Amino acid sequence: MHVNHCTTIKRLMASVYCSYLFFKTQVVSLEYLRDGSNSKSYWTGRDKFSGQRGDVGSTICWNFTNDGKPQASKQIIEAVDEKNHKIVFKVIGGELVEIYKTFKIIFHVEEKGGKRFAIYTYEFEKPDTDVPYPTSLMDFMTTILKEMDENASRK
Repeated sequence: MHVNHCTTIKRLMASVYCSYLFFKTQVVSLEYLRDGSNSKSYWTGRDKFSGQRGDVGSTICWNFTNDGKPQASKQIIEAVDEKNHKIVFKVIGGELVEIYKTFKIIFHVEEKGGKRFAIYTYEFEKPDTDVPYPTSLMDFMTTILKEMDENASRK
């Protein structure tokens, strides 16, 4: 079993804690982010959370559009590290589990040298070498991180 990693690092304007808290407990607000070029929502729907929002074991299912294709992702919060502002989502449903053997999304924020950063890592296992890396999804999430930060820094 070989686990692959893809990571994006994005400098933040909002505070470390504000960005982490936004991603952990206000993820519902992400559905209101809009594509600036045409004001379309990235998200086409969201099922209700099960469990307490932001707690280990809680789940959410997202419906979104990436590369012009409708997609879905059901995730369970696998770990929360308040001290290090880190949250781990395990993907348990949707296209990603049809493509990859396993898929986790690890999000954390940190401060270094007076600058704040969001680090977004995909940890996944490909069933064979022909399966591509999830680069379009990384690009999508980079855009979401940018808009999430702009939204959080206005608050």
